[in-house]
Amino acid sequence: DDDDDDVTETLAVFEYDYGFIDRGSIIASGLNIGFDATGVRIEGNEAAGTSAIIEGGLLNTGSITATAFEANATALSLGFGTVMPTIFNDGTIQATSSTQNGHDAIAILIEDGASVPEFTNTGAISAGVTGMTGNAVGLRDESGTLTSFINNGTITTAQSSDGTTVSTNGEATALDFTASTTGVTLLQDFEEPVDDV
Repeated sequence: DDDDDDVTETLAVFEYDYGFIDRGSIIASGLNIGFDATGVRIEGNEAAGTSAIIEGGLLNTGSITATAFEANATALSLGFGTVMPTIFNDGTIQATSSTQNGHDAIAILIEDGASVPEFTNTGAISAGVTGMTGNAVGLRDESGTLTSFINNGTITTAQSSDGTTVSTNGEATALDFTASTTGVTLLQDFEEPVDDV
């Protein structure tokens, strides 16, 4: 009940068909300088040739965050042997790093050897670095398996200066599909939420 006069309406339908569901908060923080932070890491065993199969895919309606200092921060990392049909983000996936030595803040990383053909974002994906040598990436697909990306939410990446003069700047990239050899279908359609009246 959302406190209006209609007590028979359906406010939400929750799907349990996903193999990995996050409805809470997953937080990784490299508290000390030089410690990488990874919120969620899924991978198979490359040496043994085994896979990590997530039936139904991954659903995030909560938050997955990673924060590092003079190190890499990755919120959601999918390594070799990860097999999942889809990722649906209706929450927050965020990575931040403070660096003077060119470290990365990557919200979502799909590594070579993983397989994730579809991604839908209706929430927020963000990556930010403090320090102009750092790289901020919203989603990077190194596997080349992602063929469909639907964005009805927000994807933000940002660099902010820490006041140090640098000779080489890093980059802020929202979506990196450079490993694709077959192409990616990208549908961008942001929808403003409508209040229930």
